[in-house]
Amino acid sequence: MKRLLLLFVFVSLGMAACTQMDNTAKENKAMVQRWVDAAWHNRNANAVDEFFSTNCIGHEGAVEVKGIESMRERVNTFHHAFSDIRVTSEEQVAAGDKIAVRWLIKATHQGEFMGIPATGKEVTWTGISIARIADGKFAEVWQDMDILGLINQLKAETPMK
Repeated sequence: MKRLLLLFVFVSLGMAACTQMDNTAKENKAMVQRWVDAAWHNRNANAVDEFFSTNCIGHEGAVEVKGIESMRERVNTFHHAFSDIRVTSEEQVAAGDKIAVRWLIKATHQGEFMGIPATGKEVTWTGISIARIADGKFAEVWQDMDILGLINQLKAETPMK
């Protein structure tokens, strides 16, 4: 009887832990969507204040973005270069304090980007972001995007389909 009770306790604790992990994963996925809506779909660079920790770090290839002001500048760079940014989360995987998102962006090039003047072209690019969440905010983000594919679209003589 003692063993049966002990087994029940372990199973119950395991189920509670799994439920907590599922809830955390769902909360983290919902947070990503709120961020996308606020910062990109609603073009609000000040959303970084709500979603990023003050001393956040962003890693994007050789570029490292430190602090909330630098993150806001990064968002503004894209806002100034591209209008009508639409982000689609193709896939999300969440575990513990991390979430990975494979995404696709569609936008129109309306301002200078990386030295390339506005072209008016509709462009599409993809990427993957992995975020570590602490105290309900993004604390660290690793991002890899197809910047070469984006630049090739911007420099192409005819719009790519």
